[in-house]
Amino acid sequence: TKEKNKTMYFGLKKNVGDFHKSNIRDSVYCCCGRLLKYIYTHYGHLGKYYCSCSMSSPVLDLEVTSIQSKSDLTITVQNQSYTSNLKGEY
Repeated sequence: TKEKNKTMYFGLKKNVGDFHKSNIRDSVYCCCGRLLKYIYTHYGHLGKYYCSCSMSSPVLDLEVTSIQSKSDLTITVQNQSYTSNLKGEY
């Protein structure tokens, strides 16, 4: 069914994590060929962006609201925390 195959969008809330400010972006141009404008970025192309052609980053279905990286990695999504043995914020 269509609902079974629904596309879900996920990402990081603004000001989540301790990412170093970088102007390096994976996506610079919109599919229409114009430059994308970023409201904010975390790293790569993760963040909120838009184009003058009306294309923009999708509304997120799942949003990481907290990242804690000490001896392990803990992220919070929809008030539920998840812990992993991964080191760092990738």
